[in-house]
Amino acid sequence: MAGAFPYSEFEIEALVEAEKHPRDWESISFQSYGGSKTSLRADVRLEMSDGRYARFRFGVRAPVVNDPLTYASVLLLEDTKVRGIDYHEIGRARKYGVESIPKGWHEDIVNPNLDDPYNKKQKRRAIADFAPYHLEDFTAKVAAMWNIVLPENNKYLL
Repeated sequence: MAGAFPYSEFEIEALVEAEKHPRDWESISFQSYGGSKTSLRADVRLEMSDGRYARFRFGVRAPVVNDPLTYASVLLLEDTKVRGIDYHEIGRARKYGVESIPKGWHEDIVNPNLDDPYNKKQKRRAIADFAPYHLEDFTAKVAAMWNIVLPENNKYLL
């Protein structure tokens, strides 16, 4: 239902742009999933650095840890996706050649307030000069894009 999400599109943008960090400055640790030792993921609760309350979670997954093109990340607000980053080898187009998913790395920008009869609630924006070379690098670059300050023990060389 349109309008049921507790934050407007403007408020979502402002919250994504505001500084956040892992709750209690806990480090981001990756766990294996799917019964595979080569598949890792992390799920971290975030808090706003300025003390405002907003229920954020930051998720990173690597289905094939030694292949950066398989990595994906999501930013959830109130358990609803508001941002995502992933890679598509081939771009996809809708009617009349309008690109709906750009080729390469792109960011999903989601407005949960919109009804979604034609996937209008999600926009995808190509990310220029984004080439992570390992999982920690990907995590650090995505965190920087979404203004997530990592704890000292999670600060990687960029």
